[in-house]
Amino acid sequence: MGMKSLKFEFLVILALSGVAVFGWSQENSPHSQPKQVGDLKPPSPKEHGFVELYNGHDLTGWTTQGNWLPQTDGSLLIQPRENELGWARFDSYLWTDRTYKDFELTVDCAYPENGNSGIYFRVHDRSNPVNTGIEVQVFDSFKQKLPLNDHTLGGIIPAGIAPTQNMAKPAGEWNRIVIRCVSNRVQVQVNGVEVINANLQYTSIKDRNREGYIGLQDHGNPHAVRFRNIRIKEIQSANEDENAQVLFKREILPIFEDNCLHCHGEDLQEGDLRLDTLANVLRSGNSGDPTVVIGDDSVNSHLVQLLLTDHEARRMPLDDNPLSDTDIELIRKWIRVTKGWDEAIHAAKLNETNHWSFQPIEKPAIPGTAHKNPIDSFVATGLKENKLNFSSQADK
Repeated sequence: MGMKSLKFEFLVILALSGVAVFGWSQENSPHSQPKQVGDLKPPSPKEHGFVELYNGHDLTGWTTQGNWLPQTDGSLLIQPRENELGWARFDSYLWTDRTYKDFELTVDCAYPENGNSGIYFRVHDRSNPVNTGIEVQVFDSFKQKLPLNDHTLGGIIPAGIAPTQNMAKPAGEWNRIVIRCVSNRVQVQVNGVEVINANLQYTSIKDRNREGYIGLQDHGNPHAVRFRNIRIKEIQSANEDENAQVLFKREILPIFEDNCLHCHGEDLQEGDLRLDTLANVLRSGNSGDPTVVIGDDSVNSHLVQLLLTDHEARRMPLDDNPLSDTDIELIRKWIRVTKGWDEAIHAAKLNETNHWSFQPIEKPAIPGTAHKNPIDSFVATGLKENKLNFSSQADK
């Protein structure tokens, strides 16, 4: 066998335990350049409101006792020292100097074979992150088979929330993780696919702080993991005294008037959807999905889904330029407001419509036929009206 066909594996032998653990292959060593597959262009800070958490050349804004090494390509490598084993060395994690509450965080990561790390957030006590924070798992789960669990790439620990899909790329390739936290709602995207959309209020960590430090895990030797494009956009929480009706008239309706009401206004209601009053918004359209879910600015609100989708045939405004990031964020902030909806909710219930979904359920009279089963009677009546007959009985 020629040398070119060999893949040398970097073995770390734990001499005291006699256990061999596989790390980076020679072609993907900690000091090599991970492969980039697909579009991992970082979000533009100026365009999208993101700021860099890691500046690409030193650890300004962070604190750690671990061996975190800035790389010449702008990435950041955690290379645990020879005697640094295990994950319970919390002062070796890389911690932000300040806390964050509601935000959208993007992180690119590249792990070796079987590599393990994590992205912590809302950590109250940096010396005890497991019990006072939340972790999104970073793990080489590329070959993992069903069922998935909270240790699959993108899973949430310790709430035990598994991602809906295994979107992990092979060892040595860059992965893009996006974490969005607003109040109780946590969403996780892995490589462009949302894999978690959870309300923390219904999990085992419902009582944990909604503000805290962000950190990257040092899982110990041999888990040499790379990170890059660590950027964050803080999301302004809705003020307690903000009113949805007032905000709608002042900020949201002008956006709809410029971009939406020509299709969803008084004269035309495509999809049976009107957006010209708060009550009409709450009546939703014929999609069957609520246009807005009060307090939930995720894609559970159909309006948010239509504004954010990548499918040109579904994205709104249809056949026009997408809304600006500023307008979308303002709409999401309005949806997060929980006060000032009562009058619109009452008005929406009084709506008169011929849409079938709003009609009362009535028990129909059973047609008079020779059939004993009522279902057969309805079928027979329908066939007769269309001058059709039952098919012959099948052989047993």
